[in-house]
Amino acid sequence: MALNASVGGLRIAVDTGVPVDHVCTLRVRTAPDHETIEHAKVVWSQARPDGYVLGLEFIAAPSL
Repeated sequence: MALNASVGGLRIAVDTGVPVDHVCTLRVRTAPDHETIEHAKVVWSQARPDGYVLGLEFIAAPSL
């Protein structure tokens, strides 16, 4: 679940930890009928009693 969104990234709540520097592929819904695929790097992670909060920075698609 997104807690905060900006042009540069997201702050999200998740159930399990994700290591810093991990690259995630996300489906981002910007309107009820519109979503995009984005790539983001975990720049920080904070454990909470009910899961984790992650800071993600949008990046270009990773090279394969």
